[in-house]
Formats: sequence, structure tokens, C-alpha cells
Amino acid sequence: METNIEIEKLGAYAKTLQRTADHLLDNLERQMLQDAEDMAGHCPEDTGLLRESIAAFCERDGDRVTAGSRTNMQYAAYVEFGTGPVGDEKGTPLDSELGIVRKHEPWTAYIPGYGFRRLKGRLPALFMYNGMQEMQPVIAEHYGTAIQEAIK
Repeated sequence: METNIEIEKLGAYAKTLQRTADHLLDNLERQMLQDAEDMAGHCPEDTGLLRESIAAFCERDGDRVTAGSRTNMQYAAYVEFGTGPVGDEKGTPLDSELGIVRKHEPWTAYIPGYGFRRLKGRLPALFMYNGMQEMQPVIAEHYGTAIQEAIK
């Protein structure tokens, strides 16, 4: 006794599944870039120069999509992480992840256009971190939508 099951045209199914996977990656890439661009709008603003300098990027390597935001402003790291002894003793949420150690005494630094200055530091003002934190629920919703669109 023998029982057989035969499935024809599996190649067509495989092509459809591949198109679905490609469509999913395209949707995610588009959405990730848009979310990275939108993140800048959620960053705190003072003069607006730092916020305007934030640029989104999206890179695709095979089945991996990486997106994010960056800035090339020279003072961005000092705003984000602070500059010294007046930083909160507890630190910020990123301190432990990034291994940041805060100075606890005045220090001298060269400031382009101003020369050497004795600094006592400034508090961290987490602008990009806070922007990304505010975007988390939106990003989760957008990725869910991108996946649903791809499998329709």
C-alpha cells in the first residue's frame, strides 16, 4: 500500500515567498528611514542648529536593514553626555552602557575660536536619546504595519 501527495508548481510558490520577503525588506527600509528622520523632530530644541544637523541613514546588506540618526556637529557629544563635574551623580541611562566616567574637578579645554578655557562642566541634555525614546511606540507600530503590508 502506498499513499502519495504531489505538489506541483512549487517554484511559483517559492518566487511568491521571495517577492514577499523582498517587499517586507523594502517596506522596513522605507519605514526605518522615515522613523529615523522623524526622530529629529522629537529632540529638544534650543537654537535649532543641533536638531537641524541630525541626518537619517539607512543601509541594507542582504536581509539586514540598519537605520539610525547621526550628527556631525562638533559639540553634539558634549550636549548629549555633559562635560564634567556638574553631571548628575547617578549619571544618565547611557552612562553605564557607554562606560562614561565623569570628571569631578574643573578642567581645561581648547574651544575652537575661543582658545583654552577652564571649564566646570555642564549637565547632560539627552537630545537624541530622548528623541529615540519618544519614538519607540511609533516605531513598533510602523514596523507592524510594514510587515502586514508585505504579507497581504
